[in-house]
Amino acid sequence: MPVPRIVPFAITTLAFLAGPAPAQGGRIPDFSFIHLSDIHIEPRFDKAPRRERGAETFTWLKEFTAARRRMSPAPAFAVATGDLTEFGVAGRTWETLEELMKSLGLPWYAVCGNHDNTWVAMGPIMRRRHGGWNYSFDRFRCHFVVLNSATIQEPVPCLDRGTLKWLENDLARMHPGRPLFLFMHHSPSSREFAQPAQARLLAAVLDPYNVALIGFGHGHAPTHERFAGGIDCVQGGTTFAGGKKDRRGCNLVTLHQGRLRVHYHFVAGDRKPKLLLDKEIAPWRRNLPPFALTRPTGEEEVKEGKLTLRLRASFPPRFRRDPPLRTTVDGRSRRVAWRGDGKRWWGELDLAGLEPGMHLLSVGEEKAGGRVRQDSVAFDLAGGGLVRRWRRRLEAGIKAAPVVHRDRLYVADLGGTLHVFHRARGSLIWRHRAGAEILAAPLALADRVILAAGDGVVTALDPGGKPLWRYEAGAPVYSSPRAAGGVVYFGDNAGRLHAVDQVSGKRNWLFAGARYAIESAPLVTADRVVFGAWDGHLYALDRRTGKLLWKELGPRSREKTARYYAPADCSPVAAGGRIFTADRGYFLGEYSFEGEFKCVHLKGVAAVAAAPGGTYLTLRGKGNRLTRVGLDGKKAWSVEVPLGRFPVPPVEKAKHILVCSDRGLVTVVDAGTGGTLASRRVTPGTWVMAPLAAGPEGAVYAVGMDGGVTALELAE
Repeated sequence: MPVPRIVPFAITTLAFLAGPAPAQGGRIPDFSFIHLSDIHIEPRFDKAPRRERGAETFTWLKEFTAARRRMSPAPAFAVATGDLTEFGVAGRTWETLEELMKSLGLPWYAVCGNHDNTWVAMGPIMRRRHGGWNYSFDRFRCHFVVLNSATIQEPVPCLDRGTLKWLENDLARMHPGRPLFLFMHHSPSSREFAQPAQARLLAAVLDPYNVALIGFGHGHAPTHERFAGGIDCVQGGTTFAGGKKDRRGCNLVTLHQGRLRVHYHFVAGDRKPKLLLDKEIAPWRRNLPPFALTRPTGEEEVKEGKLTLRLRASFPPRFRRDPPLRTTVDGRSRRVAWRGDGKRWWGELDLAGLEPGMHLLSVGEEKAGGRVRQDSVAFDLAGGGLVRRWRRRLEAGIKAAPVVHRDRLYVADLGGTLHVFHRARGSLIWRHRAGAEILAAPLALADRVILAAGDGVVTALDPGGKPLWRYEAGAPVYSSPRAAGGVVYFGDNAGRLHAVDQVSGKRNWLFAGARYAIESAPLVTADRVVFGAWDGHLYALDRRTGKLLWKELGPRSREKTARYYAPADCSPVAAGGRIFTADRGYFLGEYSFEGEFKCVHLKGVAAVAAAPGGTYLTLRGKGNRLTRVGLDGKKAWSVEVPLGRFPVPPVEKAKHILVCSDRGLVTVVDAGTGGTLASRRVTPGTWVMAPLAAGPEGAVYAVGMDGGVTALELAE
């Protein structure tokens, strides 16, 4: 293989940061690093010799880095921006990746991708290798940050409340003029995020800082784009051949005499390196002028009419009568007549035409090119037939379902904390901190609550929060526990199903027959435990012994690649002596209790719930359709309701069906007719990935990835 072509660097004028902090100690030294992405190592369960995917690229990379070491500045490290594996870190897959990366001869930093976090998530590796899902380091008088944009056990990206808070706290410890390099798997402008809310919330955190570059992956191409009015972003390509064009290669990022360049080098020897970025690191002022919304103060409830806005922002004298501001609500422009004295501004926002519930107000500086100052704040508009009783904002996003038990509401977050609230008042009763993220819904029993976490520890707590026992599963537990007959059942990310004594915490039995994660809660019946796994199969075990009774492919997995379309992220349900399951291929399938596959009832189904009494199924459509069907598949009704395709089942109580859209619109539907009774937004357009919880007297509890916990009640 020929030695890679290297682009020589022109001598440029030395650039300095204006007004550097003492900690910076002068100019930024020359340095370079390698940015690669989307390696997609295939699953590996043994040590048998084989040629790994992208092996030729890594042979080339070895030669490339060796050649670069003979030049100045030599690469100091490598960053791999996600999709390091094809189906997560099952078996020996990570060890295989480590062996390939070792050939570069450089220290390297890992970024999680959606392929890494969906089938068998990377939590234990990120904690062991880097201290957590998000981390940072300082080199060459610059700050380098890795953010996890790949949602745990969900392919859709998200920067939840905890991730944004982590970033905010991390950056607050550094001088704002220090060059910042940020790495994540997804482009911050990607429409796969809950846009525009996600982009604006990230932009608000980054706004005061000197962001030199954002490196991302996911798209398998060497591209450049701009984010938030001027932040340069580059994509890291891929290491394996795919599609019509051979895009294999990597970025070489170099800062030389104050000038930042990014060249994408192709494996193919006949292709010249592609220049993605060439710029000076811009001077950054020591004291940035303030730019912040001071009203609304954040998530306050407002009535219909007009909302008074207040902004701290400095502009030159010529703008004092007409400041260059653009105001949007949920990404749509709203006309506001701003008045001010040059430093403080106020105006009135007309709320006419807005849906009841949460909205994101954004104010930004209108500017032709370059960075744009901006800030975003949420507010809550009353109405919609649902009354807000209380709302709390946790410091992390929430993916686990909230649980109502007696007078309490149990909420577990991705920061690893279980919060116990008084259900009616919203006051905090107690909290318990686990050792890692919590995705599994707590199991509230008469005398204890069972809590499972991403470090593999399952804990039983008494009603006051005192630990009763601790069980170590040996792998992350994201499967919500279920209890029957004094035994607690749950799955783990190593594909094992555990049966643990409810009182003692001792293991009764362990089934280790699935190869990929068991993510959803098992279905526990009188004599068996039924669950889906990310290997594409539905399993049934003897409830008493854990013996495998049968194993069958999921509905869509019978036709397509099993792991992509597994019946793994929505729990199966039992009704009429049969088992029904919805899978990631959006097929609703029926099985007998003996494991015989009956048929595919419907397509386009993201989640299924059995109605009380077991005579109907309620289906969450892949798009925006809620459907009630009999056990024979015949429709009782089907209505248009904003939903999205998350595998979150509807909740039914007291003749009401409760659903929440992927972007936070709660809808209450009449179970008999499908008619809409009430609706209200509980997030400002950010993701909701957890089911609702129902309480007495029409109470509804919603949680979101924005950290919000909202208690609503049907208006009289």
